[in-house]
Amino acid sequence: MKWLFISYTSPSNPSMAKIFIWRELRKLCSINYQTLWVLPYSKEIIDKVQNLHKVIENYGEQALLVEGKVLNKQDEGKILNDFVNVRDKEYEEVIEKCEDFFKEISLRLKGRILYSQRLRRMKKNLKNLKHGLKK
Repeated sequence: MKWLFISYTSPSNPSMAKIFIWRELRKLCSINYQTLWVLPYSKEIIDKVQNLHKVIENYGEQALLVEGKVLNKQDEGKILNDFVNVRDKEYEEVIEKCEDFFKEISLRLKGRILYSQRLRRMKKNLKNLKHGLKK
């Protein structure tokens, strides 16, 4: 199986740059092993990682992007297992947020308390949950 590996020097300032890079790597479903991020190989991901590579360089830092394969089947099994575990945790978080959302709706409906401001906030929460599922 082919993989993409990215390593970069973390911007010291601003911290927003660090957070942005970290979030982008997480959006790409990458797994972090100390200073190395691992992503499954695909043409779509290559384009996104190359764009992130440019962003890192625009922050004045260095980035290294490598395409390759894992030499040891046990290591590849560990990477695959880690991908599954990370995705499972993300789904658990989304499910938990959905359950909390529905509990709140049930309580509000039982008490017949649905003020327009609260209703708008609940609609926004639902929109965020839907967005989380699309990731």
